[in-house]
Parts: sequence; C-alpha cells; structure tokens
Amino acid sequence: MGNMLRMREGKEVIGKSDVWQGFSPLHISQVFDLLEERFGFPMRSTPHCPRNWKQEFKEYFDKQPHSIPETTAFMHFGNKHINPILNAILFRSEHHGTFTKLVEYVISGSSQYKRKMTDKDYERRKYRG
Repeated sequence: MGNMLRMREGKEVIGKSDVWQGFSPLHISQVFDLLEERFGFPMRSTPHCPRNWKQEFKEYFDKQPHSIPETTAFMHFGNKHINPILNAILFRSEHHGTFTKLVEYVISGSSQYKRKMTDKDYERRKYRG
C-alpha cells in the first residue's frame, strides 16, 4: 500500500493527507447515502420536501469551470451548504468542520476510527467476543 499506512504503537494508521488521495466520485455517493440514512437529508424530491441534495450538487457542479474536479466541487458545495445544517443538527458551532470529518470517515472507512481506541480499550473489547 505504499505510504498509505504508518505504524503507531504497533498498529497501522492511515495518515490524513493519504486519506484524501483516495477521494473519488464513489465516495461522494457514499456520503450522500450516509447523509440520508443518519441525518435525513432528502435525495429525491417529494411533495412534502421539494429539496433534492444530489440534484442541487449536480446543478452546482455543472456551473463550475471544467478544470474543477468533481471531488473539489463536492467539498466546496458541502462546506457551504451541508456543513451549516449538520452543525445545527448536532448543536455544534457554526464553523465546526463536521462535513469534512464526515467525508474523511467515509473515505477511510470506520476502521480508522476504531483504531483510535486506547490499547486498554482494545484489549478489553477483544476478549468480550
């Protein structure tokens, strides 16, 4: 895996800058799925909710210069339009990087966050079965 993995305290850990190197349109779809499942963001228009986040992003991306990658446009869109809503839902300060953290979570998978457990927590959970 090249330099994607580093060793820390005997465990392999994915570096933050390495995480972003793997960011792809597939992850954008996964982020939208997570936003819908966990936070109730609508991904299709209904009579009760005319908002469609995937469509809004598509329209935003279509207005960008052709030199802007889809992933870059997605981060701009998400930080401008989605992050404030996530922060309001989670009662966080207005400028907290919730959207960016959510995207990092999707890119790296939940395994990175499981690795943040202390060794003591790891040992305790390992034997619980």
